[in-house]
Amino acid sequence: MNDTNAKQDSLKNFFVYCLDPPEGYNLTEVADVIQKRDEEAEVFGVKSGNQVIGHTWLLDSIAACKLQPVDC
Repeated sequence: MNDTNAKQDSLKNFFVYCLDPPEGYNLTEVADVIQKRDEEAEVFGVKSGNQVIGHTWLLDSIAACKLQPVDC
């Protein structure tokens, strides 16, 4: 395997979704909306072959100037 193929094999695509609670909902509704959002993101990630991450991981990586560990 040459260097180009090795680099391509190590590349990952990410599906980034918002972890922030929606405005205008009570606490019970917020939990339900966030759970549904998480489930939909996971389904999309599996179907598309992407790793699913919350937007805070992306922001933390930018702030640190390097990719942070992904919590699975």
